[in-house]
Amino acid sequence: MSGHQVPYHLRTNKFIERQLFLDALDFVRVYNGPSKYIYISMGGPFLEDFKHINDRFAIESMVSLESDEQTWKRQIFNSPYGFINCRNESSGEFISNFDDFALEHEDKRFVIWLDYAAADSRFKQLQEFEELITKLSEGDVIKITLNANYQSPKKRSEVQGISDRQYDTILISEHTDQLSDYLPLSGVEKRHLNESGFAKLLAQSVRIAATKGTENLQVEAVPLMGIRYNDGEHQMLTVTAMICSNELVAMIEGDQGFQNWPLKSKDWDTVYEVRVPHLSTKERLTINSLMKDMSDANSIQTKLGFQFDDNFGRSMELLTSYMKYYRNYPSFARMQ
Repeated sequence: MSGHQVPYHLRTNKFIERQLFLDALDFVRVYNGPSKYIYISMGGPFLEDFKHINDRFAIESMVSLESDEQTWKRQIFNSPYGFINCRNESSGEFISNFDDFALEHEDKRFVIWLDYAAADSRFKQLQEFEELITKLSEGDVIKITLNANYQSPKKRSEVQGISDRQYDTILISEHTDQLSDYLPLSGVEKRHLNESGFAKLLAQSVRIAATKGTENLQVEAVPLMGIRYNDGEHQMLTVTAMICSNELVAMIEGDQGFQNWPLKSKDWDTVYEVRVPHLSTKERLTINSLMKDMSDANSIQTKLGFQFDDNFGRSMELLTSYMKYYRNYPSFARMQ
């Protein structure tokens, strides 16, 4: 079973990122007041994100987009609520007809998540993102997920008989061609050929697409949160932004709650990493009982008597990350 077919509540890093997205939407509710929302996403066969959105915000106007007919049929079967409109159409088709959809719901604000996975279609995905932004209004929220595996054109293990420098040149050329009009002026450099660097490069490509999308409008896209996380063998990047007027920008900048939120985007380059260890219930409860503050990671590691990675530094990073996101960590229970 491929990764995108696995429900994200079984993929810890992905689950945490979704919980952080809900936290970001809490701020959006404050800015927009008692607005009525429509949630639009690519829900996959299990529509897990729809359950969480409804649980948290009681949104009952929902649309799921799915181009694969069999997955769409599974959506209809698995749909937890009768009010989810499961559509057998692609994101591109929906975006092309979005003006008509928005006209039918002119009293609503939109929260839209373009959840892409294919690494070889980033240019098309950014085009769709840009096109959709041209059709959004003040207060709407748009989130995009992109495959951020910098080795996606060709894994190092698949290229034999060349030097690392030659391999880097291949990657730089492939990413330059793919990102094209959405490539930052600095271009693709060696510093981008790692997980952190490539995620920031893609975040800049998202910025360029957002800027293109709003250049003829009286609004701008303001980044709220950028997250990168590992999902199986791939790193993924998510960027959440809000369409804002000058007044709404001022409101966000003056909101001390949001400004003090440790995961807020300072700019488009701000990308936080979510990478936690897989923990047993006993491990999790033990760590929680030992936690006092973030400086406790070293002493907790010592008291546990084992590491989460053979490399001590990486083990400490995993532990520290868990301590940062422990409230969002999923709990699993056997159902009889």
